[in-house]
This record gives sequence, structure tokens and C-alpha cells, in this order.
Amino acid sequence: MKPARAILFAAIWAAPHPCAVAEQPVATRPAAMEQVDYVRDIKPLLEHKCAACHGALKQEAGLRLDASQLIRKGGDSGPALVPDKPDESLLLERVSAEPAERMPPDGEGTPLKAAEIALLRAWIAQGARSPEREEFIADPRQHWSHLPAKRPTIPHLDNAAGALNPIDSFIAAKHAEFGLTPRPEAAKATLLRRVYVDLIGLPPKREELQAFLADPSPDAYERVADRLLESPQYGQRWGRHWMDVWRYSDWYGSRGINEIRYSQRHIWRWRDWIVDSLNADKGYDRMIVEMLAGDEAAPGDADVLPATGFLGRNWYKFDRNVWMREMVEHTAMGFLAVSLKCARCHDHKFDPISQREYYRFRAFFEPHDFRTDRLSAETDLQKDATLGMVLEDGLARVYDKDLSAATYVFERGDDRYPDKEHPLEPGVIEALGHTSLTIDPVELPAESYFPALRPQIVSGMRDMDAKKIAAAEAEISTADARVAAAERKLQAFNKGEAATPTPAAEVVLRDDFSAERPGVWTPLSGAWEYRDGKLVEAQVGSFLTIVAPQELPRDFRARIRYTHRPEGSIHSVGVAFDVVDRQSWQAIYTYSSSGKSAIQAFHRDNGVEAYPSAGVFPATIEIGSPQTVEIAVRDRQLNVWLNKELKILYQLPLERRRGGFALWTHSGAAEFDEVLIERLPDEFQLATAANERKKPPFEELTDEDLGAELKATQAGRELAARRLSVAEAESASLTARIAAEEARLQQRQDFEALAQAASRAEKQLELKQAESELFEIESQPAPDEKKLAAAKSALEKARQAQQKTSAEYSHLGEIYPRQSTGRRLALARWIADAQNPRTARVAVNHIWERHFGRGLVPSVSEFGMRARPRSHPELLDWLAAELTDHGWSMK
Repeated sequence: MKPARAILFAAIWAAPHPCAVAEQPVATRPAAMEQVDYVRDIKPLLEHKCAACHGALKQEAGLRLDASQLIRKGGDSGPALVPDKPDESLLLERVSAEPAERMPPDGEGTPLKAAEIALLRAWIAQGARSPEREEFIADPRQHWSHLPAKRPTIPHLDNAAGALNPIDSFIAAKHAEFGLTPRPEAAKATLLRRVYVDLIGLPPKREELQAFLADPSPDAYERVADRLLESPQYGQRWGRHWMDVWRYSDWYGSRGINEIRYSQRHIWRWRDWIVDSLNADKGYDRMIVEMLAGDEAAPGDADVLPATGFLGRNWYKFDRNVWMREMVEHTAMGFLAVSLKCARCHDHKFDPISQREYYRFRAFFEPHDFRTDRLSAETDLQKDATLGMVLEDGLARVYDKDLSAATYVFERGDDRYPDKEHPLEPGVIEALGHTSLTIDPVELPAESYFPALRPQIVSGMRDMDAKKIAAAEAEISTADARVAAAERKLQAFNKGEAATPTPAAEVVLRDDFSAERPGVWTPLSGAWEYRDGKLVEAQVGSFLTIVAPQELPRDFRARIRYTHRPEGSIHSVGVAFDVVDRQSWQAIYTYSSSGKSAIQAFHRDNGVEAYPSAGVFPATIEIGSPQTVEIAVRDRQLNVWLNKELKILYQLPLERRRGGFALWTHSGAAEFDEVLIERLPDEFQLATAANERKKPPFEELTDEDLGAELKATQAGRELAARRLSVAEAESASLTARIAAEEARLQQRQDFEALAQAASRAEKQLELKQAESELFEIESQPAPDEKKLAAAKSALEKARQAQQKTSAEYSHLGEIYPRQSTGRRLALARWIADAQNPRTARVAVNHIWERHFGRGLVPSVSEFGMRARPRSHPELLDWLAAELTDHGWSMK
């Protein structure tokens, strides 16, 4: 069997958890105190409460309490206890003393609880029974996790039933040690289900199960495993596991105001990188390097840079020291199963890690920061509550921002008190060995430190400029056609001719309410009645509605005459179209309430109403005065006139639906005099801008109207020409700036001349923009005086700038440092080195835990002095050797 498959085969084939059958059974906690057990009750208590001051690293008063023979030996004051005599035992006296004398002292540990003191007393009273000789580590630096993993000899047992591979042999040796007999092999159906769920998180389909049960070949299982390992679901299943270890999460903060506080925008690219890397069977060592230093190991590789989201996950907006703390502690925990947080404030009390080492480890990360690179020139920006304009999409990636950033020890871990007299250089944890590091600065390619000049971005910017020019040219063609049509209409009118034969408009609905017309209107709510040639709704309620269910044409014009009655408070009266049911429609209404009045467009979608600010327009609405609302709709373009004045130019936010027409009142009452709806004539042009003073759709045109229309179309044509001039100037400016940027990066001698050319081109663009903006404002029927003055000032400023020679121009984007420190790359290579005693062990322990539910070291994130005992030490080291010897392949 292939060695890389051995762990998977053993994981699936053995019916029970192999670790569970190899351990001694654990008794339940007895109720009676006389049954206190040292191993079960006393040792964990003393380790938890006393080992910090009386353990392997530190022995106050010469006393160690981490092994039974050391407790009996005692310290400088003699034996720590007297068996059978708790009242004469110094240990019990000190843990139960008054606060001034009590151990552990305040600030250095948590005092024993009354129940814990009672437990300790009972143990001493029953003779303080404990092993004569207990294994302990004299020097914490000799702890197994600090020593290199060596490939152990595979056990060979004559009676090892079912030992089909080395993993089985290691487990069989544990069985023999405890006199246990393994359970039978799992049934084939169970076996298949396990491998499916373990590798892709889904059970097999019925046909897959039947095919496996019918396959008698000896490699049937291996072929299934190979197929599952090659499926895309493998990376998704195991990506979830590793994302738990590496703490993946999307950014979060205050979503309502679009404010990021933790993590990074677009960090989902790291998530996808994890899945893709697992599916590609990228070596675990390479994954470590790319996550910690992808920007230094492969600075120009867009497929690698998302990996640095591992570091971006720790970003914290409000406090860089919190961010750095997360970086240090979770890097150590995730890859090395080292708990560093204790050493932030003082030397570690359990593991041989000094406070200086904690901050030297931090120094690897001190220079770095995070940024988001543009992936496409067309990516839009959005407003972040505090960061300003940010990319809607991009690549969140790490980089070294401050190459000279210094690291200091914080006294007692308090960042207000840095020891600035003794700055620290980067350094690894000495207890893990292999401490010699070479940190070489990394010279970065231009695409890394100046991403805006990447070929795909430059090409994208050129394409955008070309599209703007093409759009401006198309706008001129459209404007030319409008001018020609307006000229023909005016000439035909002056000759007494129609410009084009206009058929009579098709009437869809006409009602003057002189009499009730059965089947035309259907009340849905309220008390609608015909009264004196009017349709009246005198009740006051919420959206009292009457519907004409006849389906409207997609493009139509309508005229509605009505009067607001005095009943009610908001006095809303409106019409709705595209009425599918009471849950969905588009609507226009007028209202008068508390001295305010307006006309507004809104919509209801699946029962939820929305009132866009773009649809609100001030208007004078008097209760008791007749109102005439005229509507023209073409596709999703809407014009609305109130009493002959164009009020609403609006793009309908909902897709059009085939539906009817409705009248309604809300918190008010009304009298309707007329409803007229016709199909919109093809030649009727809706207004698209405020300066297009269109007459209402039912009103006859005059020569004055046609002259004004011609003048407006001519102004539109001139504006289109100016916009084309701006687009051409923008393209010329971009070309000049690109040439200058390339010369500057290459440090060419022609840079100064190219920079001046870029400056001139940019000033020319500013002039064209100022001219176009002023013309557009002056073309308005009633220009805003403030805007007009500002536009004139901007034009004068642009003209004056033309007279000055300069080499200053706008850069294409931000320029970052040309060099990276290489610190994180050195750290990543140290962690990913096969000689590191922790890395491979930690990795295979995580893999084992995800197959069996518990690791060979149960404390998967803690391999130090406080780690839970290993169930199979030799197996752990054999698996670590397998991982490193096979290219760190996790498959």
C-alpha cells in the first residue's frame, strides 16, 4: 500500500477509535473523599494551580510539585506533606492560609477553592498514596515536542491480527501493551460510508455503494479513495477543517454603515486559495510559506498572494497592537501548537519561552501592513465609513510598509510602556532549536510595488477610455438624428403639414365617472361610490384601492384629474400601474401633510414598499383644489407632469410587469373626475434631462414648442461634442501619464520631458472638463447661480494653469516600497523546515483528529508542558516523518 494512503486506510478500516482502545480506562469521580486518586485528582490540581511557581521552570523555595517523588522530597523548608497528618503538612497549610501568606500569592495564580482544599486534605489523610517513581522532565528543553521527530522502527508482532500497514502495527503494539483485542474489520458498506464522509463530507450514492460491494478486487478501496481525493469536494471538505485551525472568517464590523473593523474585505480569496491548494495537493510546507510570506516568496503571482489573507484575518481597525498580538499568538498556535500569550507579559511560567522571545517573534511581523490591489481597471469604488473610497472588489494582500519599524518589549505586556532603549531584532523560539536564520531583504518587481502599472490594469484603463470615446461618438450620432428630426418637425409645422402621419392614439381606458360602468372598476378596499359625476372615496384608511384589471400596454400615457378632500392627515392620493395583485405595483402620488406637500414615485414589491429619494419632488398641493397628473411611460422611463409642469424624470427601479391600473387613497380622501389612458405614440419623446421642457403628453404643440425643442436638441448636440472632446483628452492624458510612469520606474533620462508632457495633457483635460461643465450649466433654462459661479471659477483656474510649466501629474496609483524585509519569509521557512520539531507533528495531529475526533495529542493547539499526554508517541513521529518524506503531501 502507498505510504501516503496508510493513515487514511487505518482511519477508515478500524471500526473503533484506535486511540480509545489503547488507553487505560478512566474511572468516574468517586463520591467518597477517602477514595481520592493521585493521578486522577491531585496531579491535575497541583499542575493547574501550583506548577507556575513550583514546576519545571521555576521552583520557589526549592519546591517542585509536578511529580509525586518531588512532593515527598519537599523544598528548602522540608517535606511538603506528612502522610496521614494533613494538619502537619506544610503544603495544606500554605494553600489554606490567610491572603497575606497564602499560596499561590495574589497576582501569580488562582487560590484553591474550598472543595479543592478539601480534596487535598482527604488525599493526605488517606496516606497521600502516589506512584513511587513518576516520570517527569528535569529540563523543559528536553520535552518531547522540543526534540526533533525521528522515524521510529515499525513494531513487528507475531500475533498482530489485521495489521495491514505500519499504522496498524503501531496500534497493535498498544493493544498488546494493555492486553486488548482489536474489534473485527468494518463491513464494506460501513467502510465506504466512512471514506466518503471523511474525504468529501457526503455519503455515497446508492449506485456507488452497489458498485463497491460488487467489486471483489483487492484495490477496490484504494481506487475509491484515490477518486475521492481527486474530486473538488475534497478541498471543500478539508478546507473547512483547516479554516477552523487557521481561523478563517469574512470581514465584519458595522455593516449598516459599511465600516470594516476586523479582517479584510475580499478575504474570501484566501478561502478559495485554501480549497484550491488542497485539491492541487500543494505541500503543507509550501502553504505555510505562502500564507506567511506569499508576497515575498512569489511577489508577482496573483495565485499566491491571496494566501496572505491568513495575516489579514488578524487585522483590527482600532488598535495595531491588538492586531499584532493576534498575529503572533495565532501564528504560533496554528502552525506550532505553541501558546505564546503568557509570554507577552512575563517569562512563560510553564514552557521555556522568555518575554524577549515573544517580542522577537513579533518583530517578524512589525513592518507589515495590508492593502487591496485592483484586479480590473473597471472595478468601481464604494464608500467605507472611515477608510473613504475603497474598491468594490480586489485582492486583499500583505506587504511590508515600514521597513524600519522597531519592536520593543512592553513592560508587563502594557503597550503604554515600551522599553525603547532596547529594540529587538527578529528571532525564533530557541527551545525549538534550529535557531540560525538568514534574513535577506527581497527586491520586489514593479508589478508588486506599483500594481497600477500592471499590464492588465493599463490595458483595462485604455479599453475604458476607448469605450468612453465610442460612447461619446454614439451620443453625437444620436444627437445629430434628434436635431434633424426637430428641424423636420418645425419645417413641417410652419408649412402647415404634419411631420409624419400620426394615427389616432389607441384608447385603453376612458372614464369621466358620469355614470357607473359595471366591470370596469373593482373595489379592493374602502367605500368607493359614484356621486354627482365623480368617483368618491370619503373614508380614511390605509391604501383604500379600486382597480381596473384591464391589462395596460407596456408604453402608455395617462391623465388623471382629482381633488384632495379635507378628511385624513397625510392626504395621500395616487395611481398605480403594473398592478399584478395587492402585493406588487409601481405608483405615483401627491400628498399634503403638516405644511409639506410633494409628488412622488414609489413601488411595492412582494408587499414591501420602497420610497427612493430619487423619486421625490416638491410640489404645491392645496386641499380642495383640482389636480391634474399626466404620465408618460416608455419601458422603464417615466415622466410625470403636475398641473402642466414636468415634475418627475425617473428610471423605474423594478422590471416592468404585465398588469392593470388602480386608484387609491391613504390616510386621506379624494374625488376623481377623469381617468384617460392611451397607448403612447411612437413619435412621443420623453424628457431625459431637466432642460428638455416637454409639454404634457395630451397637449398640442406650437411652433414655439418646436423651436424650443430644436434649440434643446442643438444644445444637446454641442454638449455631446464637448463630452467627446473630454473623452479624447482623458485618453491622451492617460497615454502621457503611462509613458511618464514607465520612464520614472526605469529611471530613464527622458523622464523629465515625459513628466512635463503628462502634466500638460492633464491640464488640457482639466480645461476641457471645465468648459464642458460650464456649457452644461449654462444650457439649463434656469441655471443655479452658485453652480454657475463655481463652474466659471473652475474654468478660469484651468486656463491659468495652462500658462505654467510643470512636471507634476497624477500618478496612476499608489506606489509602495520597492523592497520587503524578508523577515516573514525567513520565519515561514523556519516553521516549514522538516527539522522543526513541531510543524509536521502538529499537522498530522490535526489530520488525525479530523478523522477520529481526537488527536494523538488531544490538546491539538498545545504541545508544550501543559499538553495532554500522547496516546501513541511512536505513531505520531512516524506520521510526521511520512509527511515530510513525501513532500508534505496531505493527500
